Amino acid sequence: MKELVYRVLHAEGRASYAKTFGKAAAENSFDTYMLMLTAGEGNAEYLTYLLENNLSQEWKDEALAAAVQHSQDKTATILLDAGANPMAGDGVLLRKAESAFGRHSNIVAILRNRAPQSEIEAFDRRTATPADPGHKMRPI
Repeated sequence: MKELVYRVLHAEGRASYAKTFGKAAAENSFDTYMLMLTAGEGNAEYLTYLLENNLSQEWKDEALAAAVQHSQDKTATILLDAGANPMAGDGVLLRKAESAFGRHSNIVAILRNRAPQSEIEAFDRRTATPADPGHKMRPI
């Protein structure tokens, strides 16, 4: 039953989008828009429905970025299971997540655990902050 409701709502949404932005825009961007919106809001059921449409790698990666931005662990995991790349953009997504949420947050742990270890090690080497040997702490 839910799948039927999703199909109807999706078709109505696409028609409304086409009225506003034109048929070509609806064909090219409505699914991407809905995928990112759904991932960011954490609607796992509708996201699973959308992923059944064999979406491109780029769309999955963009939706993963939306899920990470909004710290949606469940939808991020669903997207990673569907093939989204946790190291998309040469690690830019992981770098932004670490900067926003801290290295030990759940969402960062999900990304780090799903990426190939060799890519994580290379990322850590590239983003390491070298210690300044001339820096001395002043007493308080």
